[in-house]
This record gives sequence, C-alpha cells and structure tokens, in this order.
Amino acid sequence: MQAKVPGHQLDYYVCAITQAITQSQVKPRKRVSKWNVYLSSETRRLNEEREPGSAPIKTSNVSKELGVKWKAMSKEEQDMLTADVVATHEDAREEKETGQHNTQLTAFHDARAVVGHIQREVHTIFHMVLPSLTEHNP
Repeated sequence: MQAKVPGHQLDYYVCAITQAITQSQVKPRKRVSKWNVYLSSETRRLNEEREPGSAPIKTSNVSKELGVKWKAMSKEEQDMLTADVVATHEDAREEKETGQHNTQLTAFHDARAVVGHIQREVHTIFHMVLPSLTEHNP
C-alpha cells in the first residue's frame, strides 16, 4: 500500500487499517462550562416550581432571560452559584472515564429493551392483522 500511495510512513497505514487510537489522537475533554451548568440547574429549578403535570420548560425557552441574569452577575457570584455543580459534573466525568463498567448489566438492559420493542411491534401488528382475519373467516 505504501508503494502504491506514497507520502506516509508505515505506522500511518497500520493505524488507518486497524483504526487504532493512540494517546496523541485523543483530544482532551473541555472543562465543564459554568454557563451550561447554570442554565441546566436554573431550568431544572424552574421546572420544579411549576405545577405538576404541566409541560416542562426547555432551556432554549429561557436561555435569553437567564443569559441576561448571568451577564449581570459578577465572576464571584457566577463561581459561587456553580462551584458545587461543576465539581459534581467533573466527578461524574472522571467516574465515567475511569470507573468500573458493568458490561453484563448493560448488555442485559440492552437486550431487555430490544425484546420489549419487539413485543410492542408484534402486538401492534397482531392487532392490525386480527381484524382482517376475522372479516374473512366468519
């Protein structure tokens, strides 16, 4: 391959063929955005204050108003409001990357979801076909 398409070293082709990811190719994660933390926590708070059963507020519906409040705050106020939640998000990211994953449990939940979907599809098809079967065989 290197002879037919020159210009790259052997390692390039090995990596391309095996799609191996090296540490140099892994991009570092961005830090948790204080604005995103503020937006999601305020939206959650607004939804908790709403009447039960009412449609939830979406962040896109309140982001402009909350953006005005956010910009009016000092950096210290922003830090104070988001410090705990940012730390929680960073801990969750760390746990997700380095924590122990239960692949058997995940596979079980995936299989259960697929079986449930198949059951719903069979039920729907059965109820669509049943009336036509009873019409032809009185």
